Amino acid sequence: FQDTDPLQAEIAFYLAAVPDTPFPAHWLDAELVPGKLFLVGDPKQSIYRFRRADIALYQKIQERVGEDVALIQNFRSVPAVIDFVNHHFGGAMHYEQDVQPEYRALVAEPSAEGGLWYFGTELANVRQDEVWRREADDVARTCRLAKDEGWPVTRGKGAQRITRPAGWQDICVLIPTRTNLRRLERAFETWGIPYRLESGELIVMTQEVRELVSCLRAIDDPSDQVALLAALRSPAYGCSDAELALWRDQGGRFNYEAPGAGTVEQVKASLADLAELHQLRHELSVPALVENFIDRRLLVAQGFAQPRPRETWRRYRYVAKRARDFAATGRATLRSFVEWMEGLEREQYRDSGVSAAEEDDEAVRVLTIHGAKGLEFPIVIMTGWGSSKRGDRTQVIPDRILGRLEVGVGDWQTQGYRNALAREKRADLAESVRLTYVAATRARDHLVLSLWRREAWSMSEEPPAQAVGFADSLESGQLGRQLAVDLAAPPVPAAALPMPQATPAEHRAEEAEWLAKRRELISALGGLSISTATGLAREADPDLDSEEIGAFRRGQGGTSFGRAVHAVLQVVPLDDLTSVDHLAQAQAVAEGIGHRAGEVAAAVKRACGTEPVRAAAAARHWREVPLGASHAGSVLEGFVDLLFETAGGLRVVDYKTDNAPADELEKRFRHYRLQGGAYALLLKLAVERDVTGIDFVFTATGEVRSVVDADLAAALAEVRLRLAEGPAVEEEDQRDPGRGDQGQPEAEPVVAAEPGGHHDDDGHQGDGEGDQLQLTWFAGPEKDR
Repeated sequence: FQDTDPLQAEIAFYLAAVPDTPFPAHWLDAELVPGKLFLVGDPKQSIYRFRRADIALYQKIQERVGEDVALIQNFRSVPAVIDFVNHHFGGAMHYEQDVQPEYRALVAEPSAEGGLWYFGTELANVRQDEVWRREADDVARTCRLAKDEGWPVTRGKGAQRITRPAGWQDICVLIPTRTNLRRLERAFETWGIPYRLESGELIVMTQEVRELVSCLRAIDDPSDQVALLAALRSPAYGCSDAELALWRDQGGRFNYEAPGAGTVEQVKASLADLAELHQLRHELSVPALVENFIDRRLLVAQGFAQPRPRETWRRYRYVAKRARDFAATGRATLRSFVEWMEGLEREQYRDSGVSAAEEDDEAVRVLTIHGAKGLEFPIVIMTGWGSSKRGDRTQVIPDRILGRLEVGVGDWQTQGYRNALAREKRADLAESVRLTYVAATRARDHLVLSLWRREAWSMSEEPPAQAVGFADSLESGQLGRQLAVDLAAPPVPAAALPMPQATPAEHRAEEAEWLAKRRELISALGGLSISTATGLAREADPDLDSEEIGAFRRGQGGTSFGRAVHAVLQVVPLDDLTSVDHLAQAQAVAEGIGHRAGEVAAAVKRACGTEPVRAAAAARHWREVPLGASHAGSVLEGFVDLLFETAGGLRVVDYKTDNAPADELEKRFRHYRLQGGAYALLLKLAVERDVTGIDFVFTATGEVRSVVDADLAAALAEVRLRLAEGPAVEEEDQRDPGRGDQGQPEAEPVVAAEPGGHHDDDGHQGDGEGDQLQLTWFAGPEKDR
């Protein structure tokens, strides 16, 4: 509850208020139902003032609700860490009404593992920049010591707790701001420390993100030569300074709309690409343009040249996700997105979102304290507390208790502004103390404190750097041990492996062999014929001419009504139709037929009321199953609407949204039977399971037509003939499914990737999204699957 916004608190109060009573003058005065409102929160961890969390409001509500119960048992940190936390914050966190809560000492579980460490005791009479550099270097050295010495860290709780040597992923570096981020990155690279930035406010400051934003700025504004030169020199275009100088000397201009007479090919091609992207910016959405740029400039592939490709890819994904989030707000121009990203880089904003750590990613984690809230780490290094916080003067100060705004503009101030400003400064200082409390209590086994600060700090400086308070507490409490960071061993460079050099003749021979294999593959794969289950059905319909057959061969998208019905049937619980009306309305609107939502819902209800769908709901079933198989030079593919298990094998349900009169139903069913045969063949090849029948459910009437037994066998045989497969299904059934030496070629393994959702001719739709790939495994020998 310590991070609750006042509006959320007001809603909670009214929800817990006595019903049918008049609204009070202030929501805090609402009469509460006894026992209905129960709050859990730690005011010592209230660090979200930027998001309107307010200690004054916390204390008022605490008094209003009633009894105060303290929970002081700590189940996370070792005693050495808790001893420091109690000693330091017992003196640094003093109760002040509306500003700071009372500190209550924690009790740690007994443990002999772990410890409290510190470095940076030697004061430096140098500029603050040099202090930051030395601190960053000592942080990297500490990471190296923890890993090389195998500091003991624990995993699990209670009796399941085990001890093991520390790895890179056990170390977390917590920083209060981005001030020293660049120096930290350089120190990590110097000392060979793999790392990953997890807080969004840190990622936005990285080189990859800054370069990508410069490229987007250049695409949007051809007159911005600063951004244009940054884009040309970035990895996206790779123009060297020598090439850029030569381009200028030749009469070239840094303007892709009028590039001039330069002849340097790299610069010329880069400017042409930027000009093309400039034209595309009005044709593509901002997220599409960002992803298009990342793809066409091969930025993901370039990540392989970096020491940690994963980290590079995460940073590009961060920008792409930010673009999608930004577009969702309704602001659609590239310029507004670029200005927003540049604003994030300039401002000290807070992005508490943390990306999930991958289990196999061996890297030190770097987070802001807001990003680490609620998490724990075996080893925590607290850095960046060696300077005083100097915030900008606040001009608008809200009083959320009295419902007032105090404002100061130049010499003009509201009556209570001066007192509110003094209270605001005290509140900022109090929150910075709580911020260090949150950071210190993230540590489970080891807490490492950086005491780096300038020697020139004087008692006249207000407020003092928190590193000064850390040093005083360590000395007065005789706590912790100093780290000998000078003992850290630099990384051993990897030995250069000799690379065998092929002779020109050997290189030409390898190239000729590769070209020959390529020609063979093109010859073999270029002759594959591709058919769909619905396409075969259309070909079998004598009422369709050749042009119509071609249009249906690969499913050219169904009607809006058919797609809406299929989409609802894909997600609605088959045995519970309470949500069908809502889903039908949403899908109908998405297809532009909102006025037909009732018809969509009625069609879905009729389908779910049929015997095959009811049987599927009661059995193990799958929806929207992609299938594919290649055999004897042909590829067959299709999507099964509904597949379920029966005692004898698999059963297929296919929804048909045809709005046909009764006399047309039988005629249409005749050509659907071949589609059913194709589904049966696909399942037999792909999963080696028998199909007991195909049920076609006509949603317009709720009628069902089935293909079973002899009809199904005949349909299978006809499909094989149409695919030029050879023997009938009965002969095929005698073959060992794991062998391909029975006189017929065995199924070849093929993988198909189709972007987005697949639409069949009657509205069949896959579940892919526009920015994903849908992978389909085709049948093949078991050893290849």
